[in-house]
Amino acid sequence: MDVVNWTKLAETLDEQGFLDREDVFVVAPYWIDGGKIDYALRGRVPVVVFNPHPKHFLYRYDQEDLLGHDALLIGIDDNMTDVLQRLGPYFTSLGPERTVTIERAGEGVVDLTVIDAQGYRQPYTF
Repeated sequence: MDVVNWTKLAETLDEQGFLDREDVFVVAPYWIDGGKIDYALRGRVPVVVFNPHPKHFLYRYDQEDLLGHDALLIGIDDNMTDVLQRLGPYFTSLGPERTVTIERAGEGVVDLTVIDAQGYRQPYTF
């Protein structure tokens, strides 16, 4: 799974119009997921990692600049229940979940959960 390219995520988000918005950013639950997402999105939107060990993502964007913006919470399906409980309070509301399946050789290998989060209201506490 570590060598699977997540560009299908970028294609899906682009089709849905998210990558053209200036008021949106992506939140990944873990720095490895953040790296894969950031690589797939090629810098079109800010990608941050909200967890106690964000590695270099801690220094990439000033959270104050993101206040009031909407976000997409993106992570591997197995981990997202805990992520919603941990990150939900940082947003005004959370939208429905949807799944993007990452494929290799035509076979689904990773299911990503994507959740719309409206109104980032306070900086994440590391």
